[in-house]
Amino acid sequence: MVTAILFIFLSLLAEQQEPEISLFPLGELTSIKDNKPWADLSDAGTVAAVTNLNDPSGTDVSVPSVIDRWWDIYTFGAEVTANATFSYRGDENTTAEPLTEIAVQHWNGTYWDDGNSGGNGTYTATGTMGINTTDVAGSVTTQTVLTEFSPYVLVLKSDPLPIELLNFTASCKNQNILVTWSTASETNNNYFTLERSVDAQEWEAIATINGMGNSNTLVNYNYTDTNSYNDIVYYRLKQTDFDGAYTYSDIITASCQNKSIEIVNIYPNPASGCFDYIIYSTEKNEEVFVTVINLLGKVIINKKENITKGLNHKTLDVSGLASSLYYLKIETSNGLYKDSKQILVK
Repeated sequence: MVTAILFIFLSLLAEQQEPEISLFPLGELTSIKDNKPWADLSDAGTVAAVTNLNDPSGTDVSVPSVIDRWWDIYTFGAEVTANATFSYRGDENTTAEPLTEIAVQHWNGTYWDDGNSGGNGTYTATGTMGINTTDVAGSVTTQTVLTEFSPYVLVLKSDPLPIELLNFTASCKNQNILVTWSTASETNNNYFTLERSVDAQEWEAIATINGMGNSNTLVNYNYTDTNSYNDIVYYRLKQTDFDGAYTYSDIITASCQNKSIEIVNIYPNPASGCFDYIIYSTEKNEEVFVTVINLLGKVIINKKENITKGLNHKTLDVSGLASSLYYLKIETSNGLYKDSKQILVK
């Protein structure tokens, strides 16, 4: 799985600096075996193609309209506008219509846009047809500049990514968990599948809710999970188009347990160095375990903290963690009470 890849042409605009064009090789590889950054035919026979895109649980969530690769592009300091060139292997173009025009889309945290403050479902055209020949390099260059960065994908111009998910929440109501979500617009949306997990790794589908097909108005959805849980439960949404293409939402959590401890605030969130967080406790003196868990369910940080009744201010150093979404979890030493919240390390 690739987090940043290939050669990007950036036009840098900074104070007291004339615009210039620079060539940056960007890339992180998660395996020595494959997914190395490359940008030319000379590398095509020596670098393995990405054969799928997995979600945190390891499930292949490749979409028929998206090339199997993505790019995380970050800028620092100066304001940047960029015409970007994205390269990929022909093997990675497993789209439904691989020889049609390729476009570029950017995830702005809520929906897919054109990387230049466009609306939901917009894209930046490249004017370039895709290739899907084994061991042949393909590349596309944006026809207009990009002003927003990280992350980007290459999509079929004829079938860009849709669905603007405004919110996705879960909360305990009368010992049942109420899951709600809203969309601001929908394109080609067939249905949602609500999935549940007790460990954020093994998932089961618990409900299928029909979508609106095409809509430009606010639509609210909800589902009540009547199973009784005394622990944290994880939920995610799978959105499926009429053509079978699908995407997953972020993971959220909920619990109906009676809490003697609770994380009442985390700030700043996101953060890059340290998080401050506040634990509320109903007990006079208590020892709690504080853990940070990644989206694969692996414990990254594990420590103990002593807390007293009322509000307890604590600090967590995350400077050594990679940029990603994590869960901050607290648990009493007897294991009876726990709470968790999402944190974003940037």
